[in-house]
Amino acid sequence: MSEIITKTIKDFLRTIQSKFAYRDTLTRLRDDSSQHRLMLFCCPEHKNLGDHAITAAVVDFFASELPQYPLIKISEILGKYNLSEVKKYIRDTDIILINAGGFLGTLYMSWSEEPVRNIIQAFPENKIVVLPQTVYYEDTPWGEEQLEKTKMIWQSHHNLSVFLREERSYDLVKKRLYGGYFNAAFCVPDIVLELNKTEPKRDRHGGLLCFRDDKESILSKIEIQAIESAVSQNFGQYFYVDTVIDRIFVKDFDNELKNMFDKFRRAQIVVTDRLHGLIFSAITSTPCVALNNVSRKVEYISKWLDEFNYIKFADRVDDAVKDIVALKTLQDTDRYDNTGFMPFFKKIAIIVED
Repeated sequence: MSEIITKTIKDFLRTIQSKFAYRDTLTRLRDDSSQHRLMLFCCPEHKNLGDHAITAAVVDFFASELPQYPLIKISEILGKYNLSEVKKYIRDTDIILINAGGFLGTLYMSWSEEPVRNIIQAFPENKIVVLPQTVYYEDTPWGEEQLEKTKMIWQSHHNLSVFLREERSYDLVKKRLYGGYFNAAFCVPDIVLELNKTEPKRDRHGGLLCFRDDKESILSKIEIQAIESAVSQNFGQYFYVDTVIDRIFVKDFDNELKNMFDKFRRAQIVVTDRLHGLIFSAITSTPCVALNNVSRKVEYISKWLDEFNYIKFADRVDDAVKDIVALKTLQDTDRYDNTGFMPFFKKIAIIVED
């Protein structure tokens, strides 16, 4: 009981806080008179740079493809704790965008899945487009219950389109969530692949290790030690980096992202089980060995990158060690080119504008 009371008090305080902290956003929502606006919900304020890269790519994409549509970013906190206040200023002609990422399903229920359900239910008259996502429901009775709740909400909306960033999520949505009014799902790459961060070139030295330390990790300490040994033997020194910032105060996420890309450009090899460790490697033309996490999104999204000879996916650590050795001897490393992905991304613009 005490935990419920504490949570209720915290939610109330966050609701009050968010209303005052995001006055500029609410003022713009109120005062912008454009006929068609893009409302980008679920913009991150947490410290995962992968999610900030997603938002940067989304903003870059729409500025290029649909410059006539003003885009207003609505933070995850404002959308979660003060959706009713936001709703006051949303018009039926506005297009609701759910930010891209990997947060739909049971991994992040209270912070992402439930707020997205609330957004979809709050705007029954608006076009809603879910940008490229991974969807994961755990294989338990509770996970099945949550999937059924989401299905009911998605099938009840008259104008919902969902983009998935890998085949597993796409197949799940088509098999388990299609029905009612909902029949528009599309498979496209992760939106960060819209970016190309190969330049400026840097001298490359040593290895960069980027591993999860949360509930999505499946690597053991012994397996990580084997990877450290292989990198050390083949590339000399190695350094650890995390795409999640551990400092308390972060003023400029754009600058943090720029610095992170630079770290990748300076590495001879990256070994990672983080999805955006893989993707940052790809868009900076950095050789990479990627391993799985609990939702297997790294494996499935790596398939989009099969054409690049510097990207390897390993299902087992033994295979990862072999790939580390192989990349050491790789000649004529490919340079990243996003041209092949752009027709997929243009489909998003077509759906939004249609």
